Amino acid sequence: MRHNANDTIRISFVSARRGIALSCGALLLVLAAQTARAAGTPAGVQISNQATASYRVGASNFAVNSNTTLTQVAEILDLELTWQDAGDVPVMPGDTDRLLTFRLSNTGNGQDSYALSADGALAGDDFDPSSLTVYLDLNGNGLFEPGTDPVYVPGSNDPLLAADGSLLVFLAGAIPAGVLEGDRALAAWNEQRFDAAVLDVRMPGLDGTGVLTRIRSSDPEA
Repeated sequence: MRHNANDTIRISFVSARRGIALSCGALLLVLAAQTARAAGTPAGVQISNQATASYRVGASNFAVNSNTTLTQVAEILDLELTWQDAGDVPVMPGDTDRLLTFRLSNTGNGQDSYALSADGALAGDDFDPSSLTVYLDLNGNGLFEPGTDPVYVPGSNDPLLAADGSLLVFLAGAIPAGVLEGDRALAAWNEQRFDAAVLDVRMPGLDGTGVLTRIRSSDPEA
C-alpha cells in the first residue's frame, strides 16, 4: 500500500494577519512551478521619491525639484507548500504514526503566522488515515524527532515566519486496519475499467473471488 499527499492528506494554512485561507489538497503534487521569492523591499518600508527637472534658458541652466513624496511598501501575503517525500510512503494496514513531510515557505514580503489544519477525509482516495497529528521541526534539522519536535496546537504555537522563511511540517497518521489489497483492487476497477485483470485468490481481506463477484454484480459483461 502507498500513502501520499495527493490522495490522502490536505493541509490548510490560514494567514492569521489577514484571514486569507489557502487550501492545499490535490495541488500538493503539482507545485513544481516555484513561486518567486520575496527578495526585495520589506513590507512597511517608506520610499522617498523626488523628481528633478533641469532646463536651460539662453545661456543659463536651471534645476527645479518637485515635492518629496513618501510611498509605503504594501505587504504581500503569499505562501508555498511543497510535499517533501521522494515518493509514495509504503504503509500496511494498522500502521500508526506514518509520516508525510511538507515544507511551508513564506513567499510574501513580511512576517506572518499561519494556522494549520489537517484533513484526511478527501474524496476519491483509497482510504482515510486517522489520528492525524502535526509536528513542527522547530530545531530545523530536517528530522522527525518524537519528544523533541513539538505537537502543533492551533492558536497556541502557530508558526511565525519571516519573509522567505520556511519550516518543515510533519504529518503523522494511522492507517486503518480495514484497508486491504482486495479492497484496493475493487476501488481501482470502479475508477477505471480494464480490458483484463489478474486476481490472486488468496488476497488479504476481500479475496480474488470476492473482487470478481462484486465486479460482475456491477457489470454483468465484465
